Amino acid sequence: MADLSTEAKKLRQFIERIERLEGEKKEISEEVSGIYKDLQQDGFDSQAIKDIIRARKQDERKRREREELVDHYQALLERDI
Repeated sequence: MADLSTEAKKLRQFIERIERLEGEKKEISEEVSGIYKDLQQDGFDSQAIKDIIRARKQDERKRREREELVDHYQALLERDI
């Protein structure tokens, strides 16, 4: 019986940790949303800021390779064929 009690206690602890972290994640998400609203109110384009943040998360070498490829594709599309 002690084993089931121990398992139940461990399970409860895991669930409580997840619930706590989910609550913290929600609070952080709301805070980030508020920052984006502030950016927009100050005249910044929030989508452009999101793109910058996404790019900064990436490995710099991979990001530069991707940017070069995008530039290459755009140049191809702009050419008269």
